[in-house]
Amino acid sequence: MKTLLSKYFPSFGVRNIPLYYLLAIFLNGWFILPNWVFYFGQYISKSEIGIVEGVAIFVGILFEVPTGAIADLIGKKKTTLLGSMIIIISCFVITHTTTFLGFLIGNTLSFIGLSFHSGTLEAFAYDSLVEQKKEQHYGVVTARYTTLAIFATIFSTFFGGVLYKINPGFPFYGWAVFLTVSVVIALFSQEPKVDTLTFTLKSYVDHLREGARALFSKNLQNYLVPILAISIFVKLNQGIVRQSMAAYFTFTGETFGYVLAAITIPATFFSFHFDAIRSFIKERALLCMTIGIYCAAFFFAIFLHGPVAGFTIFLAITTLSILSRPLISVIMNKKIGSKHRTTTLSTVALIAQIPYILLVVFVPALTELSNISLLYLGFSAFMGIMLLFSLRFVKAET
Repeated sequence: MKTLLSKYFPSFGVRNIPLYYLLAIFLNGWFILPNWVFYFGQYISKSEIGIVEGVAIFVGILFEVPTGAIADLIGKKKTTLLGSMIIIISCFVITHTTTFLGFLIGNTLSFIGLSFHSGTLEAFAYDSLVEQKKEQHYGVVTARYTTLAIFATIFSTFFGGVLYKINPGFPFYGWAVFLTVSVVIALFSQEPKVDTLTFTLKSYVDHLREGARALFSKNLQNYLVPILAISIFVKLNQGIVRQSMAAYFTFTGETFGYVLAAITIPATFFSFHFDAIRSFIKERALLCMTIGIYCAAFFFAIFLHGPVAGFTIFLAITTLSILSRPLISVIMNKKIGSKHRTTTLSTVALIAQIPYILLVVFVPALTELSNISLLYLGFSAFMGIMLLFSLRFVKAET
């Protein structure tokens, strides 16, 4: 049995790695993913939801450095445990409040908890491999982690819809149950004796500076516009926007759970065959095609209504969003040196957060059903302009 598991899950015999694979499942029980906005909307307005979301994301970003320092001080095992316990508390705060302040506190706690997990798990796995001199297997190990995380997401979003139908607060309890299991799993782990990374405020600032320098370097200049455009759009289309779109296409907190699970399955299939896709279509053409389909999807959304149209549009957007991750990663591998690759990806992720925070905090009215066509028009126009700029770099490298 152990041999069979080692065949499909590399380094399964290394201490902590089997637990790392299990954590991939129980830290990705996103039962709330298709319906948290529907739940919040029963008690607070869309503008208040925007503030709750924007503030929580901003605080989560601010906590990235302190939580890294905490991981150094108390260890990655305890930091993972603490992160899960904070999110569990946030779930109970959210399900036992009906006020703006309660949702603000609960949602902010959840993003603080997520910041405790961010980076800690990767370091936990990598250091565990380094301890056994098997760090060369990290790439495959983290790929298997991602695969398990995707399947856990499909499972939990589907049953998130089922739970929402029974009781709108139950998806949060489902998330809390999975996180409770993650606490038990983490308790059985052992703190790696090797520590390959130390977090400080200075190292974080240097990290961002190096990432920005690499991002705007000559090597990447022809790819900068499409990479940033896709990264920003993927973030813009999550959270409030995605669930507002679901309501526009007549989905509910229940049915959107089924839809989100269903559209992730083919997207996952295509991501597994990404190398085959790249053999037919070059990276620069894939970038432009992705932007063009995003543009078309939101243009047609202005005029199309109903669940069939919604399912088709969500399918296109989700598939491209999942494929964009390895696509951007491959380009970074080619154009950026290994020393700055991770820092550049982190910088892109940080930049991508900013427009979403501005949208949900300062222009939440665009996510109202009465105004959402204007949002579609804005997204379509933005991606159309980005497509024109992106086509220039295709010609430049032809």
